[in-house]
Amino acid sequence: PSTHAMAIGTMAELRDTPMVLQDVRFQVQDAEGEATMLSSLFQGDARVLSDKIVNGRSELVVGFGPSSYKNLPEFHPGVSSFSSQGGHATLTFHSQNVGKKSATGEELAEFFEPGNGLQFVRIGAEQIRLSKAIQNGANLKYAYGWVDLDSPGAIPFQVVVGTRRDPISYVCLRVSDVRATEAFLSEALGMRPLDFADSLARVPGSDFEPRQPKDSAYLGYGPDLMGVLLVPPGKATGGKGTSPVVVG
Repeated sequence: PSTHAMAIGTMAELRDTPMVLQDVRFQVQDAEGEATMLSSLFQGDARVLSDKIVNGRSELVVGFGPSSYKNLPEFHPGVSSFSSQGGHATLTFHSQNVGKKSATGEELAEFFEPGNGLQFVRIGAEQIRLSKAIQNGANLKYAYGWVDLDSPGAIPFQVVVGTRRDPISYVCLRVSDVRATEAFLSEALGMRPLDFADSLARVPGSDFEPRQPKDSAYLGYGPDLMGVLLVPPGKATGGKGTSPVVVG
C-alpha cells in the first residue's frame, strides 16, 4: 500500500489525507441474530464478512462488499477510488451476555439503548424481502415508499429500494446542537458538508425516499461513501415509525 494509505489516522499532520467512514459498531445480545435478519432482508446481498471470537464474545461483521481486497491489488483504502466495486461500509455486531454476571459479580448491562442518539441506519438496496426479515425477528414499523424497522436487538434501520454504489448510505444522529457537531466532525475528523442527493438510492425528489429534514446537516468523506446525517431535537426524519431520540 502507498505511504498515505498506511498512515491514515496515525499522524495529526495527515489529517487532510483522504479518509473513509467505514464501520458502525453495536453491542447486542445476539450478534448472529442481527446478521441473520439483515441477510434475510437483503436476500443474501448483505452477508457476514467476518465471524470471530473477541474476548470471549462473538463478533460478526456484516456488509455488502467483498471480504478482502485480494481481487483488487491496485486498491488502497483512503487513496484509490471506490467506484470500481460495490459497498465497502460495514456493520459490526458484538454479542454480550445481557443480564448475566461479570467476573466481579456485577450484572452486565445492555450497551445499546434504543433511541439514544441514533435515529437509524439508512440502507439503499435493489431488492428486499420483508417477510423473511420478520420471520427472523425484525419489527416492522412503517412500509410505504420506504421501510422503517427495528432489528431483533432494537437497532433502527431505514431501507429504501433503489440503487446506490454503497448500500449502507448513512447514519442518522439526533444531536442537541447540529452546527456545533458539524463543526467538530469537520475540524476534528476532517469530514466535509456533502449534497444530500448523493446519499439517495432513488431519483432526487422521489416520493419513495424521505427528503432531507429541515435544519439538518449531511457530512462525510466523499459522495459515494457512507456519511452522517445530523438532525436537531424535535425534527421528524422520515417514516411514521421513526423512534424519538433522547439526547443526554
